[in-house]
Amino acid sequence: MTDIEQLKRLAEAATPMDYSSAKVKEQVEITCPYCCGEGNVDCLNIINFDDLPLGVQVFGIGNEMVAAENFIEAFTPTTILSLIARLERAEKALKLSEVTFEKITKQATVSQESENEKPDAEYVPTTAWLGFMHIKDAIAECKVLITALEQKP
Repeated sequence: MTDIEQLKRLAEAATPMDYSSAKVKEQVEITCPYCCGEGNVDCLNIINFDDLPLGVQVFGIGNEMVAAENFIEAFTPTTILSLIARLERAEKALKLSEVTFEKITKQATVSQESENEKPDAEYVPTTAWLGFMHIKDAIAECKVLITALEQKP
């Protein structure tokens, strides 16, 4: 099983994680667990969302806390499943474009050889090549994003 398959299974099993449905969403101040109680930090409690007794707590100081809060709210199972679907479509399109590119290149080479010419090393079916490179870049971007998401705690 690949990591993407495991991530997909986990996302499908999770609730929608719709924090806007929370019954309680409050900003409070708590004793800092990092500095052994010698200070306070801002804390966001998101309680009872998706009509279930679920809760999330984000605490910290400054822009990092805001960034973490924004990420947590954006990182939903729907988002993950959408990214995985996009990656799967891109990988399928890449395989198809590789086969198509090989066929076009082979046909061009056979065509040139049949006219008793040397195959032109610089001949590249421009449209197929550009489409292939675009899909290849999109897959690379999706893989980088999914790897980054998988490494988040």
